[in-house]
Amino acid sequence: MIAASSTIDTLAHLIEHKKNIHASLTMNTMPHTFTRRPCVIGGEVAPDDWSILFDGVLVGRVRMEANAPAWIDDRWQWATILVPAQSGRSPSLGAALSAIKASVLQHVAEQGQIILAGENRAAQS
Repeated sequence: MIAASSTIDTLAHLIEHKKNIHASLTMNTMPHTFTRRPCVIGGEVAPDDWSILFDGVLVGRVRMEANAPAWIDDRWQWATILVPAQSGRSPSLGAALSAIKASVLQHVAEQGQIILAGENRAAQS
């Protein structure tokens, strides 16, 4: 038979754990996940062309400009589909991924949420 005091302690621990999870979610302290997957357009997949997802939501694209002139060092292009959108060029895939990640995190910090192009901003207020 389980002692009453250990049951109470276990319940108190579970309640405290639930409060901590709720606080983490409401304070947005949970780590966010960035993923990339091949970008598919019209059923075609180009090499070095990536869709960027933030917590499972498509937020942008990173791709290498294969036909860029030889004198261009920053062959990697990145762009968000957030409002406001941001874009840039980088010398490597890693630098482009870092730049788009920083842009999305800055957007979330400023807006408090993801606002995608084409969404009704008034509906989210």
